Amino acid sequence: MARKAWALGRIEIDARFVREADGTERIEREVRVQSTLDEQQLGRLADICEKTPVTGTLKRSMAIATRLVPEPSSP
Repeated sequence: MARKAWALGRIEIDARFVREADGTERIEREVRVQSTLDEQQLGRLADICEKTPVTGTLKRSMAIATRLVPEPSSP
């Protein structure tokens, strides 16, 4: 199986657990990517983030909001 061979550069993920006053729980996840991926590649990467086994397990009991943040690569 051929891989995409994308130059992903550095990827950082921040996740925050939030519990609302009504007891509703969710995870807010920010994925920062230092690369020159185009919009289609960023969309595919967002899809991949949603399909990880951990994400699938956690989504059984709470919402996960993911935000993909492209950052310019360092020179």
